[in-house]
Amino acid sequence: MRFVFCIILAIILVPAQAQEILDPCFYSVPSGAEFANSENIANEVDAAGGADMVKYEDGVWSGGGSGSNLSLEPPVNCDAVKAVFLRPSGGAGEGVGFRLNQPLTAGTAYGFEFAFASHGTGSNGAFELRVFTADGPDLWVDGIQQGTQVATIGPFGNDWEDFDYNGIANVAQNGHQWVFLYTEESSGLILNGCQNDIEELTIDLPQITELCEGESVVIGDPSLAAGSPTWNTGATTATVTVNESGFYVVSAENACNSVQDGTNVIVYGDPVMVPEQDTTICLGDELEFRTEGLSTQNLWSDGSTDSLFFATEPGMYGVTVTDDCGTGSYMIEVTLDSLPVFDLGPDTALCFDQQLNLSALIDDPDATYLWNTEAESSNIDVIPNESAVYTADVTNQCGTSSDAIFVEYSLLPTDVLAGGYELCFGIPFVLDVSAVEGTYEWRDGSTAPTFQVPSPGTYWVTITDDDECWETTVYTEVTVIPCTCPMFLPNSFTPNGDGRNDVWAPVFECEPYDYELRIFDRWGGEVFSILDPSIGWNGKGGGEFLRDGVYVYELTYREEFAGIPITKFGHVVVLQEDRE
Repeated sequence: MRFVFCIILAIILVPAQAQEILDPCFYSVPSGAEFANSENIANEVDAAGGADMVKYEDGVWSGGGSGSNLSLEPPVNCDAVKAVFLRPSGGAGEGVGFRLNQPLTAGTAYGFEFAFASHGTGSNGAFELRVFTADGPDLWVDGIQQGTQVATIGPFGNDWEDFDYNGIANVAQNGHQWVFLYTEESSGLILNGCQNDIEELTIDLPQITELCEGESVVIGDPSLAAGSPTWNTGATTATVTVNESGFYVVSAENACNSVQDGTNVIVYGDPVMVPEQDTTICLGDELEFRTEGLSTQNLWSDGSTDSLFFATEPGMYGVTVTDDCGTGSYMIEVTLDSLPVFDLGPDTALCFDQQLNLSALIDDPDATYLWNTEAESSNIDVIPNESAVYTADVTNQCGTSSDAIFVEYSLLPTDVLAGGYELCFGIPFVLDVSAVEGTYEWRDGSTAPTFQVPSPGTYWVTITDDDECWETTVYTEVTVIPCTCPMFLPNSFTPNGDGRNDVWAPVFECEPYDYELRIFDRWGGEVFSILDPSIGWNGKGGGEFLRDGVYVYELTYREEFAGIPITKFGHVVVLQEDRE
């Protein structure tokens, strides 16, 4: 059995005045046991405890606290239904208050419609309610009733029933802005007033809606009129008539649920082939042809009737296509392209101030160019008198190709030979110009890049560039200077450990080469030898200090790396004195 119920104060007034419950749908209060007060709905908080806000969703009641045992299905078909559950116990009642949008005025007529059911833990099948009005959200303060009782309704049984109450506000109710429903007799449910006599909104638009140019279609659902429909076009009707392509979305909402759906409307003209323009493809690629229309049927230029056609070769391609909106015939030309092909040429040599323009130009007006100099033109001039590698990247619709060239400037060399050289007598000396590329001719007519100087004098060489950019003759003067290395030999030393004159060794003003020092006693026996000029003789032989006396030395060395060996003989006196 369905019951019509709105927890709204459908106030019937003698003067034209409207009092309404501000939250007939309980929207401002979440479900839960002993829900908190709000500005629109309140519990009776002192003498009898609080009501519970409960919600029915997916076949289950929630929010009623432990042991509520709620199972009665709501009499409405909504996604989720709210209700108030009152459960008096231990002699204490429970109630719920609703705030009015404006105070009652004495003499005004007003009415209420409720839907009730005696249900849940504490229900005895006789759910009875008393109706109060009050000027605040608390019906009881310190156990004292604050409001005015205006009616007793019920009792109600274990199924949903509706009840209409109508009354006229008296002087005691004047200014009251709250209405309370209160029970001490049995547990029961008070249904969400906004969800009576309504159904869930439904909408199921097709994903795509197709029509031909000049036609129109009605989309939507008349049932949406009960849900304040709104379209993304701004329309507020349950259905709209469209004749243009676009995505159309409608939203609607009532106290049961909200819905939204959309459809993509496609308006077709005459069928077409894609691509429609002459097209270039790259070597190795294929071009896909397709037709667009409403249920197209194709006849391609080769007689095939497939939905798609693929071209890999240049030529003329076409189709006759028929669909629900008309017929069209198309023909395009396909040309073939490939990666850019260009050549900057071989590596090259230029003479001083010689100009060179490099070109990467290809026969494609849409090609782009990028050089390693950051230039973006098809041609560039090389930088004068600067050897460098130049690289170009050329890009067309098929990709990018690269090429490089080394440009070498052959410039007149400087500082080939020094103005003059000094060399030691007897030491070979070579002039070397191999760092300069070209052909060579020395003073004596030789053509090697090096020349061994036989004697002091003036020498020259003529160098001719391999690239015939220049020829130059350079001169140098070679002189000979003495290169002796003075050396001092002490004639005695005192290896007594006092830190003074304890070691004997030759003293050189320059470092000798192939050094060897040998020491002999008076009978010709060798007592010491060394090849390191930094180490001297400490007066020992065989690990023991030798007696005082005269010893013979033999010293061999070279003053220059390739010089003549020099050998010297002599005597050195060992004086031990008092050894410390």
